Amino acid sequence: MKKHNSIQKSRGKSKFIGVRFLGNDKIKQLPGGAKRRKEIRKLWRAEITIDSCTKSIGVYYSEIGAARARNKEAKKLGRPLNLIN
Repeated sequence: MKKHNSIQKSRGKSKFIGVRFLGNDKIKQLPGGAKRRKEIRKLWRAEITIDSCTKSIGVYYSEIGAARARNKEAKKLGRPLNLIN
């Protein structure tokens, strides 16, 4: 018999409606830096559902930026907005 954990890790989830985590983007060289360092930035996708079809709004480097873009589209369609501080 399998035991189910009551706590699940959220993969690809955001605290905002219509925003999900895509993955990491690796940048090989940073502007102004002589050394070749690797910086990892997180990528977030903003999306909205219209007539049971998911429309991608865009990909953003910040979760809040993706939530703001989703709010802009949701406002046009009269959908619930994300509460952003």
